[in-house]
Amino acid sequence: YWPRFASQVNVLERQAVREADLTVCVSSVRADELRAAVPEAAARIRHLPHGSTDLSLSDHPWERPAPAPDDLSSLPRPLLGYVGTLEDRIDWDLMTRLSMAFPRASIAIVGPTTAQRRGAWYADFRRCASRPNVHLLGRRPQGVIHRYNRSFDVCLIPYLTDHPFNKVCSPTKIMDYMGTGRPIVSTALPECRLYEGLFHVAPSNDDFIAAVGSILEAGSDDGRSYLRFDWARANTCGRVVERLLDWLPL
Repeated sequence: YWPRFASQVNVLERQAVREADLTVCVSSVRADELRAAVPEAAARIRHLPHGSTDLSLSDHPWERPAPAPDDLSSLPRPLLGYVGTLEDRIDWDLMTRLSMAFPRASIAIVGPTTAQRRGAWYADFRRCASRPNVHLLGRRPQGVIHRYNRSFDVCLIPYLTDHPFNKVCSPTKIMDYMGTGRPIVSTALPECRLYEGLFHVAPSNDDFIAAVGSILEAGSDDGRSYLRFDWARANTCGRVVERLLDWLPL
């Protein structure tokens, strides 16, 4: 967040990890990096991914898409959906290619645009947004996001794999999506690769588009809705907190 102070932040971070009784990282990559940087504290560094919230966890897995919210109901299916901030972390070229590969589909993008609207990424975003089948819905209240997620034919995690933040992030949308049971296609972020048995993690943009096509050809059901739902139910925020409390030294 503060590139000008990177060296000072690194020193303070390592000091904090060295002196802490417990360091918890939501990203496996960050946990590994800190274990390597502060080996004397390696046993006190844990990886603990985000959990599923009560709001994101459906009553049952949606093997088929749920009815769309009113502001999506008039759009032609299939609905290919992304929920999150519209920013430079997203592969907008990939999203443009996706809209071109499936011209009869609706690309539904739910979320606010970041205040930082400059640079090459914003031009790529505007190019994507100008596509006739790309629909920007803007921000929606957190309490209704699950209604959008469960209505998508395919849930998307189209993040740039070479973005510095993405390499060490743990996208909250992983569990938000899995709590509905709906199919997910993601780019190959390190944290997403931990869930390759539960959803498709694409090694390339061509594979990303092909995976979306395969799911649509199968009736928007990849056969893993119950696996995702059971995982989300076993890893709620409450259970994540219980694991954290178990790790705390007495």
